[in-house]
Parts: sequence; structure tokens; C-alpha cells
Amino acid sequence: MSKEERAWQRTTYKAEYVEVPYDWHDAEAAKGEWDVEKYMQNVSVKIIEMSNYSIEFDVCNLHPSFANALRRILIAEVPTVAIEKVKLFQNTSVIPDEVLVHRLGLIPLRVNPKKLAWTEPVYSRDLTWVPLDGQNDIFKKKAPRPAYPDILIDELTLNDIVEADCYCVKGIGRDHAKFSPVAACFYRFHPEIKLHRDLYDNEAELLKENMSKGVIDCVPCEDGRKKAVVSNARLEMCSGNHFRIPELAQAVTVTSHMDHLIFTVESVGQMKVAKIIAEAFEVMKTKCDTLLEALNFAT
Repeated sequence: MSKEERAWQRTTYKAEYVEVPYDWHDAEAAKGEWDVEKYMQNVSVKIIEMSNYSIEFDVCNLHPSFANALRRILIAEVPTVAIEKVKLFQNTSVIPDEVLVHRLGLIPLRVNPKKLAWTEPVYSRDLTWVPLDGQNDIFKKKAPRPAYPDILIDELTLNDIVEADCYCVKGIGRDHAKFSPVAACFYRFHPEIKLHRDLYDNEAELLKENMSKGVIDCVPCEDGRKKAVVSNARLEMCSGNHFRIPELAQAVTVTSHMDHLIFTVESVGQMKVAKIIAEAFEVMKTKCDTLLEALNFAT
């Protein structure tokens, strides 16, 4: 295939692609003039709540495909270290061998994965002598250890014995769930609630009871009645209970802000959640660089 034919195919593909804009709320995307720097100027991130091992943050004006890419990377492509092989010498407990070693593999370990290299093919030129205690220098500041010291693995009765050697390797959640550094990892669209008519007293209380807790508040009016108002739409979990009540079904509409995402990530314990998100962005950046290199090579 000639260079001109390849260029014609790329042009044809681009023309077909922009018929469905990648960013539905950006008019320039529909014209095929999408600019990443201009796009990112409109993106905003606000941290709502964060601890060492849990975070909730809002992302506005970002296409869900980007958020979903981050979510998938957090789950399946941020490296951690976990037990991969177990040499079991004795196990006379009630737990079968395969269940016991599986439980060992799921224990989150606090080990810096950047201190370890990925498994690669080994050639004779790669053979070098390394002292057995060489890793003492690598992990001098933070020795590998379980993230939580109180995880129950087995319960032994009289004369039960468990003796094993465990071998840890670096991996990602795409290979096995034990390597995934996150537990809950999801995003949802920010709810938008509209009241199409004023609801007072009994109707207001009824609506409050049938929406998620904290969404609707009943505020007193000057005439002594209580009026339903939207207090915090963020708390609505789209239960839809109000649809069961005929007088409320047509009075309330629950939709979503398509450009406002609520992202929640919880760490299993190997790393702090801020570190995991930073690592996920590094993986995403590497993926983008690889794609750009492939496209440049193709041209």
C-alpha cells in the first residue's frame, strides 16, 4: 500500500469519526478541531473528602471516557507486590492447602513496587552474582510487611501445624485481583433534582422520606406550612422510591449532570490513595505516549 493510499484511509476514518463528537458538550469537537490544552482548561477537580486510604473527589467538564480509563487503570494496572508462590511444608489444620495459600496471596503487603523490577526473559549475559542480603539495602527505610497485622488466615487446633515459605512478586490487577491496590473504585454523575411544583406539609414529608437521606429538607414558610426544598442533591442515590407514589411521580424529576463526576476510590492498604491515583495517571500517560509513538510511526 502506498503512502498516498494510507493517508487517504486515515483522512476517511477521521471524517467518519467526527460525525459523532468525542466530546458532546464541546462544539469544536464536532468540527474536528478538538484541542487538548483548551479542553483541560475547563476541567476542574475538587477533593470532597480524603484520608490515607479513601478519597472522594468531583471532576467537572470531563468526558466519562477519561474517568473510566482512570478507574480501569486504578483497578487493573497500578503495580503492587503480593504473594505469588507458597512452598507449604505442613498443614494439618481444617483449612485445605489451596484455600490457605489463596488467603495468603490476598494479604495486602506494604512494599514499594518501584524498588522491584518486572519479571523478564533471562539470558546467559544477564547472569550476575547477587548476595542474598542485597535487598536489605533496597528496603532499608521501609521493610516489606503486611499492610494489616491482624488479618486472620487460619485457626489451628491441637497438634495443627502450618509451615510455609512465601515468595512475593510484582504484578498488576489485570493479572490477578490480589495485585489490585483498590477496593471500591467507581464514579457516578452528580444528580440533578427538579421540583415541578411546590410541595407542602404531608407531601413534603412524604417526598423527604422517599428520597435518599439528606436530599430533601422541609423548611418553614411564613404561613406556617412546611415546604420541600432540595437540600443536597449530591446525596441522592437514584433509588426511585418516589415513583411508587402517584402524586410525587410527576412532581419530581431526577436527572444527572453529564459533565460533573463524583469519583470514589478506596485503597486496600498497600499504598495511600493519593499515591495510587498518581501512579494511575503515570500509567495513563505512558499509554498515551505509546499511542502517539505508534501513530507517528504509521505516518
